[in-house]
Amino acid sequence: MKLLNNLLKDNFSGSGMILFKLQELMLLMGQSEEKIDTDSLMRDLSQLKKQFPLFAIMQHFINEMEFFIRQRTNIEGEQLVLRIENYRKQWQHAQQKANEKLLTALPFEGKNILLHSNSSALQSFFAELAKRKIFPTLWQTVSAPVNEGILQAKVLKRLGFQVNLFHEVAFSRFVKKIDFAIFGADVVTDSFFINKVGTYPLSLMMKQENKPVFVLAEIRKRRNDEEINPRELLVETPKDTNEIVENPDGLSVHNYYFEATPLSLIKQVFTESDPV
Repeated sequence: MKLLNNLLKDNFSGSGMILFKLQELMLLMGQSEEKIDTDSLMRDLSQLKKQFPLFAIMQHFINEMEFFIRQRTNIEGEQLVLRIENYRKQWQHAQQKANEKLLTALPFEGKNILLHSNSSALQSFFAELAKRKIFPTLWQTVSAPVNEGILQAKVLKRLGFQVNLFHEVAFSRFVKKIDFAIFGADVVTDSFFINKVGTYPLSLMMKQENKPVFVLAEIRKRRNDEEINPRELLVETPKDTNEIVENPDGLSVHNYYFEATPLSLIKQVFTESDPV
């Protein structure tokens, strides 16, 4: 797939943005005059599933596309485009409904809110707040090791929010200022959720200070404990060690992006469906 390598190397975008980019590439493929090579497309989709095993909405979409492709000997470009557009229509209001549930459940005016990593779900939510002229103060972590939180901080600043940017390891200096935290998630199960590393210690510190933590996620990210467990889920390929140290000089360097945080540390998970 053209530009597939750019997706495989994207360490900064959240799962929602990665999915959007994949769909855009596949739409371009369907709109091209070239014949669709279904074998090559299936290989590319399989590679993406292996690259992003913790991105539940990516897995959901790819599973749907694989099923669609297997049902046909040949696929016309118009068929592929129509299938992707129908998928988008099916899920286009999910995030908006989840946003509405969170908006009606909590007060935001005058609050100080902790954010972590780079999440299209969170950006969608705060864009909705900005439309309603509600501007809480935001505390955004840089989100090591690739510091994608800086990208989110800039997006939120452009929306009109006051954004305080800091390294998550310094959170103890700021925790007393925070009213509550809102995190995104890549997977939500019955007992834990998967998000960027740093989420677990941030949640622990919030719990210690009796401050609530909320999670915002679409129902497509839900799994149950019978389907999956943290050890199976966290089969994550170690990332580039240069992101931590360029010259390890014999050190054993461990670089991972994701971790499981127990739902016992979370006040509530908001989806477009019933509360978790």
